[in-house]
Amino acid sequence: MNENEEKELIIGIDLGITYSCVGIMRNGQIQIIQDQTGTHIIPSIVCFKKKEPLIGITAQNNMIEYYNSTIFDNKRLIGHKFSYSNIKKDMENLPMKIIEDEKTGYPLYLIKINNEELKFSPEDISSFILKYLKNYSEIYEGNKKIENVIITVPAHFNNLQRQSTINSAKKAGFKNIKIINEPTAAAIAYANTFKSVKEKIILIFDLGGGTFDCSILKYKKNEYNVLASFGEEHLGGEDFNNRLRDYI
Repeated sequence: MNENEEKELIIGIDLGITYSCVGIMRNGQIQIIQDQTGTHIIPSIVCFKKKEPLIGITAQNNMIEYYNSTIFDNKRLIGHKFSYSNIKKDMENLPMKIIEDEKTGYPLYLIKINNEELKFSPEDISSFILKYLKNYSEIYEGNKKIENVIITVPAHFNNLQRQSTINSAKKAGFKNIKIINEPTAAAIAYANTFKSVKEKIILIFDLGGGTFDCSILKYKKNEYNVLASFGEEHLGGEDFNNRLRDYI
């Protein structure tokens, strides 16, 4: 990494429904950054034990005691109106109270702490997670400021969901923000593992905690062309668990 690259650090974030992680390019290789606990994969959980939120492993360790003030599966709600049909279905599996913002029509989490009610939007919750990832990445890099980020999102995300993700990143302190589909990012990473002058068609399946996405790319001489990308927003690991629970 030369001096100019050090001044313009760029990180990539997988902001997942169940887990998130952050990586950085170092010596031509992607390195996944670990937080202060030594964990590379961070639970996408925010717990309000007090007004200052707990994030990741710490939030997960406190979620049983503070279950009604713990927020998870937040990405299922981001960018959707409260009236969206799947929001009401998702609320059946979520312990926290969710209300409609009278001004915007979007959902709000209603969290009670010491008899005080606090309201947070899905954008707020995503920003807490992104800020946590940003902060420990900066510590890992010797307290260097990081303002550039590429965030992966599910293939099915519409423009509102993508914009809400960008808004969350801005709240977290990022200035230069790019969005890329999760399976597309995986396909590019796979293509970079080999050098070939022959044209290849690459099919990537991304089975996550909350979504199931796929992309088809055409690759030749380090050039990529996305032929198709699509996903199902309720066909992930947690949906399997919920179906099994309901069946039993």
